[in-house]
Amino acid sequence: MKKTILLLVILIILLVGFASAQNKIDKYCQVVVFAKARISIGDIKQLFALKDTSEYEKLKLVNRLKNTIDVLNYMSKLGWTVVNIHANGVANSVEVLYFKKQYDTTELQED
Repeated sequence: MKKTILLLVILIILLVGFASAQNKIDKYCQVVVFAKARISIGDIKQLFALKDTSEYEKLKLVNRLKNTIDVLNYMSKLGWTVVNIHANGVANSVEVLYFKKQYDTTELQED
């Protein structure tokens, strides 16, 4: 009897864990590095609407960085993952980096 109850408790805990894991959404941004870095989170602000506005301030600091390595290290520190990197321009002097970060839906503003 105790084993059955223990098994049911474990099963319920696992189901709750799986249900909460589905409340995640990926958000993306682009950083273009030429002589200086420039970040873009898109033009439609409602698609990147976070409740915590300090996250925007942290992302704006990317615009102060001057090279790709600093951008990669800083974005990694903020929890962003590189999706793609490609070079454009003369002698590959322009690099475009795409990042994504997973947010819980509770961190996003409601429509």
